[in-house]
Amino acid sequence: MSRLLLAASASLVLLCSAALTQDPVKKQDPVKKKANPVVAANAAWNAQDWETASASYKLVVAEQPKNGQAWHRLGYSLHALGKLDEALVVHKRTLTFPQFAPTGAYNAACVHALKGETELAFTWLEKAVAVGMNNAAQFDGDSDLDSLRKDPRFAKIMQKVKDSASRPRLQVFAQTTERKRNRVLWFGNNQSPGQLAIEYGAVPWQDKFEEMVGSKETEGRKWRLGADFWTSLDTSIPMTVGGVKVAPGYYYLTLEQREGAFLLALHDAAKVRKLKLDGFVAHLLQGGIEIPMQHKGDADVAKNLHIEVELTDGQDKGEWRIAFGPHQLTAKVKVDLGN
Repeated sequence: MSRLLLAASASLVLLCSAALTQDPVKKQDPVKKKANPVVAANAAWNAQDWETASASYKLVVAEQPKNGQAWHRLGYSLHALGKLDEALVVHKRTLTFPQFAPTGAYNAACVHALKGETELAFTWLEKAVAVGMNNAAQFDGDSDLDSLRKDPRFAKIMQKVKDSASRPRLQVFAQTTERKRNRVLWFGNNQSPGQLAIEYGAVPWQDKFEEMVGSKETEGRKWRLGADFWTSLDTSIPMTVGGVKVAPGYYYLTLEQREGAFLLALHDAAKVRKLKLDGFVAHLLQGGIEIPMQHKGDADVAKNLHIEVELTDGQDKGEWRIAFGPHQLTAKVKVDLGN
């Protein structure tokens, strides 16, 4: 079997971060700490331990029903174990996730072929090609489809696959990571000098990320700060962050390690949009307004990425904080209220 493995007082200042429902930096009790099913599932997947992987991914999809990758890997694991009826149900479920729909339809066809259900197998192969499955080598080398190869319809499908592969094809991505927002608004006497808001995809911490900190692979490379879409700063008020002046504007954010230091960079969002760059290729960006961040490791663990600006000294001074796993990055913030 060789199915595809797919691979962020009172009346004058309002600090609003209602989307953050719990303390982002919470000390974990090593005795009571609940095992993360994603970590266990991914470890089993990498080890090709399909029994453990299938059991673990069942827990993941129960907790995260919108996790398309988990559904895909659950179906593959069940398929690898020969639990074809269970796998078929899951393969069809992955069709609700555009990113995994081609492989889901293809794997469903493989199940039907293995069960001797030729008509259904061809129906699902047609669906797979229609939604973007165009890997000719996969069709050629997959023993699951051996029972179909002598049928004239198989050659016709292979020609469609090759024709499709020769044409550029758009792929669809559906965002699944929850977006968080930290917002600070100044107001009084029915008017406001300004506000700022940070939005980001709150990606969960995974132990494998620790290997990236300080590694040669990440040195000097801009990271997408968060998941799915760009992490953004929308500010209508001038401010100074880490000693660097930031004018009002809308920015996309990246993070970089350079010579042992962490640099937060603010990129003009309008210019990034003109380049048609998604956060997935954040490493292609150059420059930006670079802000040095103070780093410290901590025994406390932020289970999900957390980014905020919090006022800690009156109405106009505070701190920009990034917490992820056992790492915290901070920079002093001072806003210009125009007083």
